[in-house]
Amino acid sequence: GITGEQVASRILKANGIYDVDIELVSGQMTDHYDPRAKKLRLSRDVFYGTSIALMEKDQAKSAFVCNLVSQEIFAFNNKQAFKSNLSDPKYSPLTPNLFSKIGIVEKISLYPELLDFLTKNQLKFRSLGATALSLAYASYFSFVLILGKTRIFDTAAALAIHQNLYIEKNENFLLLSQDKKIFDIILEFLKNN
Repeated sequence: GITGEQVASRILKANGIYDVDIELVSGQMTDHYDPRAKKLRLSRDVFYGTSIALMEKDQAKSAFVCNLVSQEIFAFNNKQAFKSNLSDPKYSPLTPNLFSKIGIVEKISLYPELLDFLTKNQLKFRSLGATALSLAYASYFSFVLILGKTRIFDTAAALAIHQNLYIEKNENFLLLSQDKKIFDIILEFLKNN
């Protein structure tokens, strides 16, 4: 797989730009281009990360998420979501798993009462521990819930890929579901607690 630094390098070279250096910068969401120094500075998560989105007016126009362990690729372009594999990159339309009986919740420790609520409503879930990947797999699960603040580079690609799902995003959580009933149950709890 390739990292954000490698993607940035390829984009620069593909556009005939050879005089811009790419370097690591400390902090989160500190990515920027310094035109005086001719340096593209990427934060650690972006520099070494494997998800990227081309943004225009806060909307992803094209997006890419890669799971280096399974070698799966999720992409979005021209209003279509695709899936592929690094070892055999033939893209096919991303189709949801309509029979999933399990969801994904990240950072549940931020919301301990949610655990009781999900159990009471018989909504099974797991935590994968990687926001961008959990979101990339949203079509395969009954719901994905990310608690707390999210980083734009973790969410932009997934939101573009899964535009066909029910989505609620605010400063406290991001919820995606293909099941309207489950979406409404979880959303009501989150808005009232």
